[in-house]
Amino acid sequence: MPEIDIQRQPQRSVPIWLWIAGAILAALLIWGLIEAFDNDQATAPQQPTERVAGERGEIGAPEALPLATIVGTPNDYFGKDVRGTATVAEVTSDRGFWVENQGQRAFVVLGEGMTERDVNITQGQQVLIEGTYMESANMGQVPQLEQDAQNVIQGETGFIRANSVDILEQRGQQQAQ
Repeated sequence: MPEIDIQRQPQRSVPIWLWIAGAILAALLIWGLIEAFDNDQATAPQQPTERVAGERGEIGAPEALPLATIVGTPNDYFGKDVRGTATVAEVTSDRGFWVENQGQRAFVVLGEGMTERDVNITQGQQVLIEGTYMESANMGQVPQLEQDAQNVIQGETGFIRANSVDILEQRGQQQAQ
């Protein structure tokens, strides 16, 4: 049998910088995939809320409901959540009452299932209100509203539709919900 002459070619080694570049590229790819498919809510960006008026921080007493701002620029608040404290100026019906802060008043309508008797609201009480400021033209969105409350709303630009009302004691603690 004839002999085959096989010559060995010298092996070329891959430069070290090419290995480093490949490792960095692989790490970036892995990091990108983790970021793209990460479902962890703790690292997800928080969506802004629509709560704008009287929002309080985590520490301290709730802020006063800024009625002067709300009543002065109602178009800025229509459909937005409001929150804050105010004084009950007058109770007009089972689901409607006036609140007051620094000489400004707004009408509040309790949400479905709540009545003034359930919450036991009386004139002069300090209350914490959470709700939505609504145009008076939208009072039809408040079912089973008494005629007395409807009459008041018709004469106003807007009203607060309360989701919750907490009666506050003088020391700032909640008495009822």
